[in-house]
Amino acid sequence: MYDKRVHRGNSYAAMVIPAGTSHDTMIMEKRQTQKAQSLRQRTFKSTAKTPERVVPIYPNRDIPSPEPVPGRVHMHLQTDEYIENLTDKPPTQEIGIATEFYLDRPPVPLFQPKMPAKENCKETQIFDNDAELFDFDAEVEPMLNVLCLKTLEQARMEVLEETELAIMKHQKKQYEEVRNAELIEAQRFEATEARVKAEKERRANQ
Repeated sequence: MYDKRVHRGNSYAAMVIPAGTSHDTMIMEKRQTQKAQSLRQRTFKSTAKTPERVVPIYPNRDIPSPEPVPGRVHMHLQTDEYIENLTDKPPTQEIGIATEFYLDRPPVPLFQPKMPAKENCKETQIFDNDAELFDFDAEVEPMLNVLCLKTLEQARMEVLEETELAIMKHQKKQYEEVRNAELIEAQRFEATEARVKAEKERRANQ
């Protein structure tokens, strides 16, 4: 029994027809388009107007294309480049350049301020009994006296404090020496008494 709708064998090499592009579907679309076109023509003739050109629109297609010849079917094919060469090193290019010649910059001259003209100079008149003016030597003497006295007093206090600390340190050292000597003497007396006591006990035991 043979049925053309049943396929036997490997299907990897089978031709896959996209949906909407089979021969039967295209024939049905063509008939529907012809019916719609004839209906439009009759409508335009009845209204005495020139019929417009009807462009058939096929499903799943961006741009209308002519009908295939008998025995052929339209198919979608990949026409873009899909092979890409991959390399470890990117393409490089070497270009030679030449440095332009520039002269050295001349030394910068020293800054010399421009003296004002004599007519632009200002004058100041100072009076002897002006309340805003003062004698610096006479006015600064009390401040200098206070600063000097405070500085000398602070220095004297620091010297006395250092002297007192040195005396206390010396006295502490002497006290430690006397105390250590007394402890050594007491230990010597205790050791002598212990020897005498031990000698007495030894003689008593004999």
